[in-house]
Amino acid sequence: MELLVREMLFELICLRNFFSHLVQNTALHLAAIHDSPEVVSCLLSYPEQEILLNKKNHNVLDAALNSDRKSVSLAIATHERLVKNANREERKTTNKQT
Repeated sequence: MELLVREMLFELICLRNFFSHLVQNTALHLAAIHDSPEVVSCLLSYPEQEILLNKKNHNVLDAALNSDRKSVSLAIATHERLVKNANREERKTTNKQT
């Protein structure tokens, strides 16, 4: 499976370079749009992977939801990195209220 993920990443990078002037989707956006939860999870597992907005002001979850990619949306919503960030933000909000 790792080889397949690497091949898909390469294809997504090529697509990103080709279409970058239109919507400025990242490889993460493209993996979400093209229904690749394994690639999305792989990319999110790298701390260096930034979660950026495209020209439509969409993050990766927005892209998945707008493309009706349920398996990708679930992979994003349950990814360890994002769950940790959500918990951290919730604690900040709670601390500000008290």
